[in-house]
Order: sequence, then structure tokens, then C-alpha cells
Amino acid sequence: SVALSLDGVVAFYSSKDLADPNYAWGGAFKDEPLFASTSVVCAGQLIGIVVAKDQLRADMGSRLVKVQYENNGVPILTIDEAIAQNSYYTN
Repeated sequence: SVALSLDGVVAFYSSKDLADPNYAWGGAFKDEPLFASTSVVCAGQLIGIVVAKDQLRADMGSRLVKVQYENNGVPILTIDEAIAQNSYYTN
């Protein structure tokens, strides 16, 4: 990829590079996938990590990573929409 060709960028790791692609982390429940593996469910969900010799190169490399998303429906943007689509946690 273009990111890996940048001087100082060492590697890019995603769920494909984990021994368990469904590896989860989090607070008490450890139910958050480290990297999205089959779908991204929210803005800001991690898809991978750029490893570089310094922070500047990592930031530059991360901006060069290309991701292609497929729209699978209407986004849920409000609590009312989440309730209507039964998309919420009940803990």
C-alpha cells in the first residue's frame, strides 16, 4: 500500500494479523474487538494500526491507508432510531 512505501513506516497490522481475529478488549466485559474484521459498526472503530519510527510518520502513514466501505443501510443517529430498530444494549 501507499502507506507502507512512506519512509519511516514499518508495518500495518489489522485483524488479519492477529492469531485470533476476534480478539476482544475492554473494561469489565472485554467485548470490544481490537480491530474490525468483517464490518465496521461505528465511526471511529479501529480497523488497524500503522507502526512507524516516530509519531509524525505514523500519523502521515495513517492518512495514506485507503479503506473502501460498503453502505449496508441507513445509519442509526438518534436514540429514537436505535429504539425503533431494536439496536441498543440492555445491561
